[in-house]
Amino acid sequence: MKKFFIPLLTGVIVASVVLAGCAKAPAPAPAPAPAGIPAEPAGFPQPNPYWGLGFKPDGSPYKFVYVSADLALEVWVIDNKVCETQLRMAGAEVTSYNPRWNLERQVAIIEDVIQQHPDAIILYAVDTYGIGPVVDKAVQAGIPVFAVDILVDSDYLTMTATYDQYDMGYTVGEYFMDIAKKRDKHLAVLELLCPMSFEICVMRSEGFNDAVKDSPLVSVEIQSPSEANDELQMNAILDALPAHPDINAIYQDGGGPDGTIRALKQLGRWYPIGNPKHVVLNIGDATALTSDAIRTTYCDGSGLNSPWAMADITAKGVLWNICLGQSVPKEIVLPADMVTPENVDISPYGGPMRYGDMLEAVPDITTWPILDMEKYGMPTPHFTGG
Repeated sequence: MKKFFIPLLTGVIVASVVLAGCAKAPAPAPAPAPAGIPAEPAGFPQPNPYWGLGFKPDGSPYKFVYVSADLALEVWVIDNKVCETQLRMAGAEVTSYNPRWNLERQVAIIEDVIQQHPDAIILYAVDTYGIGPVVDKAVQAGIPVFAVDILVDSDYLTMTATYDQYDMGYTVGEYFMDIAKKRDKHLAVLELLCPMSFEICVMRSEGFNDAVKDSPLVSVEIQSPSEANDELQMNAILDALPAHPDINAIYQDGGGPDGTIRALKQLGRWYPIGNPKHVVLNIGDATALTSDAIRTTYCDGSGLNSPWAMADITAKGVLWNICLGQSVPKEIVLPADMVTPENVDISPYGGPMRYGDMLEAVPDITTWPILDMEKYGMPTPHFTGG
């Protein structure tokens, strides 16, 4: 299997526009736009540095297409809505498609989109490898493609925004070993695998297993292909723990916590840290429910993918490259982010809180502020009227 090894890029884009991070304080309503650009409509987060970037020299809006993998999970919805919103904040038009976790449908959607010839496609792929040929076809037809989160087997992508998935899994493995040492007990792990059609999930699992493979403190007893699906995760736990009473830890590579929590409660194993029945638990997506479980110490941590961060970077990349004509990094790889009870309330990206808590506190994603991603190689572009 082809592996992706992506270096962390932190180079800052050079452009003739003003570069600045998003201010944290609220700002007054937007001023009237320069002649030729429509006035900014109400409702966008303020301050809005983008308005005006989304219009071509002839005054028509750029047209972008977002093709998701699915919209059944919070992470997908956040990714889609953040990216949509920020591009619309520039004045661009965005059309989104939901193939409902079906590769053939996603391929067919992109085939149709190629005929529409938008200015760019933003893609959350269903399958790392299966989507590659149609991505190549889109780029060869003159349509730039930007991948978010999921790696795509294509040499023609304009940009990919993702996390260092191997390091993320490795970091979780080290965290488990540290827990085993501090609590003086061996951890026998049930690993709930997220979709292995995603190269990022393969890398995440490999990182975790490489971290613990020579450790006398942690052993992976069972790997269950649970597809980041609540029911599959729940059933895997209900099957594994009674049959293997030595299992006392779960590494859930991705997906929400609902099925895992239900299973542990049903088995009488849902207890906080310090209780002898506590199951050491790492859940891959820090939704609001996961964050609450981390705060109350029922969950030990989360090796996190932030859809807010990746979507924010992707929208900025599209604006820089398509609207401003600037080069962007081929890959922007965010460092592993381990959420624990000690840092669960701290956002590393300049936002007011972690994405799961943000969704609970501010359900309207279209009002979320722009993040400050400059230190990760993607400064915020500003419209200067030029």
